[in-house]
Amino acid sequence: MEPMNATALYTPTSCEVWGPTQNGEAALAAASEASGLPIAQCDVHKVHLGGGFGRRGRIDYVTQAVAIAKQMPGTPIKLIVVARRGHDALRSYHPVTQCKLTAGIDADGNVVGFHMRISGAVDPGLARTAEHARARHGPDRVPGPPRRRRRRASSATTSRTS
Repeated sequence: MEPMNATALYTPTSCEVWGPTQNGEAALAAASEASGLPIAQCDVHKVHLGGGFGRRGRIDYVTQAVAIAKQMPGTPIKLIVVARRGHDALRSYHPVTQCKLTAGIDADGNVVGFHMRISGAVDPGLARTAEHARARHGPDRVPGPPRRRRRRASSATTSRTS
């Protein structure tokens, strides 16, 4: 497993992050929040990752890289989180989930309908990720796990038609 890492470049008008993330939307929202810039002025470049296993769904390392880069505008900052593997594993993995996807496709190959059902144990650490997604897309498009349920199965459904 590679260590958690990200590279950030902040200027007063833009923020760019390069990193191996499993959740580009949450990383983008985190970059925007940490930089104080609107999402339209931020970019996240997802790079290949080595052994994420769900732990790269969290975005604290992106927030830290941007916070440091903001102190040195115009200078690319590479953050590598050095932690013992046991510590990293204890705080980074999330419970197993299952996802079922169904889509409708027209004669031209365009998606005209989409349905996704996700079930699994609720991980409070991923709730923030869901909140970022809901803030970006609205409550009807990207649902997250219930806030107050813990250790119970949850499911979320999303539908989109165009």
